[in-house]
Amino acid sequence: MINIANTVYAFRNNSIEALDKMSLSLKARNGIKPSLDKLESAVVNIIQTWLGHAQNYIKDIIKTMHKEKYVLDFSPSSEKTSLYIRELNTFTGRVYQSYLNKFSCHLCLEMAMSDVIKRCSEFLMMHIAMLNDVNEFGLMLIANDIEQFENCMKQLYPASDYTFKSIRLFSSALKFDTGQLVDLLRASDLLKPSVLLMLMFSRAHPEVTQPHLAADMDNLDMSKWFEQHPQEKDRIAFFNSGLEAYVQRVRTEGAKEYSKYYPFLRTMMEVSFDKVSSSHAET
Repeated sequence: MINIANTVYAFRNNSIEALDKMSLSLKARNGIKPSLDKLESAVVNIIQTWLGHAQNYIKDIIKTMHKEKYVLDFSPSSEKTSLYIRELNTFTGRVYQSYLNKFSCHLCLEMAMSDVIKRCSEFLMMHIAMLNDVNEFGLMLIANDIEQFENCMKQLYPASDYTFKSIRLFSSALKFDTGQLVDLLRASDLLKPSVLLMLMFSRAHPEVTQPHLAADMDNLDMSKWFEQHPQEKDRIAFFNSGLEAYVQRVRTEGAKEYSKYYPFLRTMMEVSFDKVSSSHAET
C-alpha cells in the first residue's frame, strides 16, 4: 500500500514538472489539473485507509485502561505510567519506524495525521472521564498517562504540528472542583460538553449513577454507543435522560434532598443544550 501511494505521488509530481516545461495555454492546463488532483486524492485515500487501521488499534489499546486501578496507596513517580500507555508507546514507535516514515507525500500525511491525533485524543478523554473509582494518587497517574500519550502521538508522526490544547486543558480540568468544571463548560469550546458531563457524572457516582450504568451498559458499551452517535446533541440528550432517571428515582424513594452534585449537573446540562442549540443556529 505504501509503495502504491508513493508511486502514484511520484507520477503526479513528475507530471507537474513535465507540464511546467511545456508551453501550454491556460485552458489546456486547467483541463489537465482535475486529473492531477484526482491522483493526489488517490494518495490521500490510501493514507487515510492505512491510518484508519492504526487509529482503530490505538483505540483498542486505550479501552484496556479500564483494567487498570486508579485508587493507589502511594504517590506515583513522574515516570510511572499505566500499562496501556506503555503498550501504546511501543505501538506508535513501531508504526512510525516501519511504515509512516516511508510515505513520500509528507503534506498529505500531516493533514491526515492531525485528524487521527484529534480523534484519538477525544477518545482518550472520554474514557478517562468514565473512570469513577479514582483517588488523588490515581489522578497523578492519569496526568502522567496524558503527558505520555502526547509523546506517543508525537512519536507516531514527529512532523505533526498538532497542538494538544484540548487534552492539556482536560488534564488540568481533572483537578478542578465542581464549580470550576461548570465555569469551564461555560467559558471554553476546547472540550466537548459531553466529555465534561461524563466527568461530572463520574464525580457524582455513586450518589448519582452514571447514565450508561443506569442503562445497564458498561464502559465499553458506552464507548461503542459514543462511536455510533458522534453528534453532541445526541450525547447530551442521553446524559439528560440519565439525569431525569435519577430525579425520578429520588422522588420514588421519597428522599428528602438531591445529591450535592445535582445542581451542578443540572446547570451543566442547560449550558450544554444552549451550546448545541447556538452552534446549530450558526450553521
